[in-house]
This record gives sequence, structure tokens and C-alpha cells, in this order.
Amino acid sequence: MVDILLGQFKEHLQAHYPDYALALQANNLFSRYLDDCRGFVTPYVNTLIQQGADQSTILKLGIEAMAQSLGPSKYDYLQSIVATKFGTWADKLREAGILQYEIMNLITLCEPIMESYGFDYLDSPHGQFEKQIVVAILEYRLSK
Repeated sequence: MVDILLGQFKEHLQAHYPDYALALQANNLFSRYLDDCRGFVTPYVNTLIQQGADQSTILKLGIEAMAQSLGPSKYDYLQSIVATKFGTWADKLREAGILQYEIMNLITLCEPIMESYGFDYLDSPHGQFEKQIVVAILEYRLSK
């Protein structure tokens, strides 16, 4: 069960935290990170099994537990902003097969703004933060 969970968590990382997954891969640390996750999540999975949880519940709760330390996904947040505020551009990027690449570039570009507002700790980003993000994306888009 833990192996299945780790496989799904790896997919979750690549889909929702591709910046983090790429950094782990670039530094040859992905296997070590997953091994650390194994040590953390195995007792939790065993407890869930003892409590009679079904496989889908165990997988869902296990992924949530491991992802909790990562904080909110910058990738998901920026992808949402691009889709809602720059829909036509997002569609073009998706059709060209470069949406993920461009969102990764935006993460790098917007990192200082995110850090200054404490993005990792925001329950819901407020207006001024979002405005600065939108302006940064607009400037990036216009520079292309």
C-alpha cells in the first residue's frame, strides 16, 4: 500500500509542485525525498489500515499528509490566475504544449512577490497580492 501511495504522491508532486519535483530531480534527491516520505507515512498508513480505512481513503489522506509540509501550490495558484485572467493566452500555451513550462517561469518571476506576502502561509491571497501577481504576469506576457 505504501508503494502505491508513494507512486501517487510522486505524480501529485509532478502535477501540483512541478517546480519542487524538478529541483529534486536536478539534485538527484527525488529517491531520498520519497524514502523520507516513506518513513513518515508508513506508521500513518498502518494506523489507517488498522482502523479499517479503504484504499482510496488511505491514498487520499496519505497524499494530503505528505503534501501538507509543502504548503500551498504556487503552480496551481499561478495556473489559476493565468486561466482566469489570461484565458486566451493560457489556451494558446496549452495548445502549444508549453503551459507548464511558462507557469514554471512565472513561479520564478513571481517568487519575490510571493515571499514578500508570505504566500506559504496565506489562507487566501488578498487583493493587493493578486494585483501584483497579475501585473507581473502581464509584463511577462508582453515581453514575449
